[in-house]
Amino acid sequence: MDQEFRKESRINTHIAAEIFIDGQTHSDCGYIENLTTEGIGMLSLDQFETGQKLTLSFYLAGIGGKMTTKATVVHLQKGIYNLFNYGLRFDNLTEKESRAIEQYMVENNLIRIA
Repeated sequence: MDQEFRKESRINTHIAAEIFIDGQTHSDCGYIENLTTEGIGMLSLDQFETGQKLTLSFYLAGIGGKMTTKATVVHLQKGIYNLFNYGLRFDNLTEKESRAIEQYMVENNLIRIA
């Protein structure tokens, strides 16, 4: 997705995530490569569909506690080695969650990308 469609720059990250699909009792795995208060860029071996609603759980190191939030798949691209690249938009991120992400970005001095 081009920067002109984004509301803010992404931040490079290296965060493992659990992914739950509504109605499932087991989780899938993902790797969060970039993060904003609007959403995330993620890699996963698991296949999801554009428009699919997911629940994500991940830790922001140094911020404390597990963050669990809902997101929608807005972009997907199949990469090499059966990896899928996803763009996820957060659904109704709380003010507390948004502040935690902002604090994580500041405290970890992360590099902004497109």
